[in-house]
Amino acid sequence: MVIGALLAGACGDSGGGGTTTSLLPATTTSSAVDATTTSAPATTTTAPRVSIPAADPAAVTRAEKGVITQADFGGDWVQFEAAGGILRDLSPTSRIGCAVAPAGSLAPQTLAAVVDGSTLQKGATKRYATSAALAFANEPAARAAVDAFRAPAWSACRRDGRTRDAQAQPDGAVDPQWRVEPIEDTGRGQGGFEGVVRLQYQAVVDGKLTDANGDETVLFYRVGRTVLLVAYQGLNDPADPPNLAKALSEDISAATTKALARLA
Repeated sequence: MVIGALLAGACGDSGGGGTTTSLLPATTTSSAVDATTTSAPATTTTAPRVSIPAADPAAVTRAEKGVITQADFGGDWVQFEAAGGILRDLSPTSRIGCAVAPAGSLAPQTLAAVVDGSTLQKGATKRYATSAALAFANEPAARAAVDAFRAPAWSACRRDGRTRDAQAQPDGAVDPQWRVEPIEDTGRGQGGFEGVVRLQYQAVVDGKLTDANGDETVLFYRVGRTVLLVAYQGLNDPADPPNLAKALSEDISAATTKALARLA
């Protein structure tokens, strides 16, 4: 099993951008967190988009093998948003953009190709999954990319970007923001797995900054010169079946296994 117990039951937005699903505080939340103990709010500075070199055709072919498709999932997974395809620039707070300089340590010129997959939805649930593949000219560059994704700067950048997005949504939430939830990435080096980062949506409820209804988890893999990002996010819904988390874990793990096999 590629992902195993790392899944917490949510799905994700595209490597170059994101879905626009509104994230409202849950009616039943977890224990409140004092706002004074949380991470600093996101800054309001808007950085320019990050340009990346023209893609190498051979690298594009390699990266395209890595993105997860609806056929990899099958079952009740349907396309929610079309694939972004070959990317030429990146939002500085997107999953990939946060790893690229100046926010991260990944040099843009080392990217031979970046291919963004489609966003898929699990049936009628509010759970989504997506992927993106980054092809490099050599393995040292791919390993450096993994280090950039695993760095605290990546998590902070992604957290701040999601916080700005949440604060821009007129959804009625009070002071919405995201926090990084540490996850032990046991199993690193097995089956291409390199790490995982989870972000939790929060809003002020009764004067306390409280975990609310939304989360995002990003998993990183590397096969030779190619790095694969698999992301999943979503909203909890009282109508969700009780076994949804287990089904998501199995579906995403199976789909990721197929993508990694194509890169082997």
